[in-house]
Amino acid sequence: MSEAINNGARRTGKKERPEPHGLAVAYSGDTSGDTFCVEGGRSVSMSNSAIPVRSFMTIKSLPAGVLFAGLLLVSIPAWAHHGVAAYDMTNKITLKGTIASFDWSNPHSQIHLDVTDAKGNVVHWDFETQSPTILVHAGWTKNSLKPGDQVTIITSPAKDGSPVGLLTKVVLANGQELTATEK
Repeated sequence: MSEAINNGARRTGKKERPEPHGLAVAYSGDTSGDTFCVEGGRSVSMSNSAIPVRSFMTIKSLPAGVLFAGLLLVSIPAWAHHGVAAYDMTNKITLKGTIASFDWSNPHSQIHLDVTDAKGNVVHWDFETQSPTILVHAGWTKNSLKPGDQVTIITSPAKDGSPVGLLTKVVLANGQELTATEK
């Protein structure tokens, strides 16, 4: 009789599980139908309430737990990306130069500035600022900075000394100030 249960469970895709009372039970895994077991050669129908709720909930919550863990792992680089650890936030420097280009794009707009250093060499600086959505609320447009514009930029420079900075403020030639924060 046990072999018949095993074969039936394999054919129908049902799982066999020994019960504490010694009966072999084939669970269909379908929560809307009945579960059948064999007791002394006769079939007995049991309602779904006979299936332990604990195991049903564990199985149902497993995909949600895996999904949550996956989302957590994926979001870690986003937190690292949006940090300011690479910049010296305690130090502000002022640079005067010529706009080489202005990238109005997500996730961060970029300003590229050519600055002439004390020795007469042109140093190309790159500045990270906010997304266009935030800059619009701060009074910027995609045409706020054009190649050739003379500007003064106040920035938090990179800690490693490279010509990169996090933008604090741009002062245009006419004295207008643009900041990276919403008004």
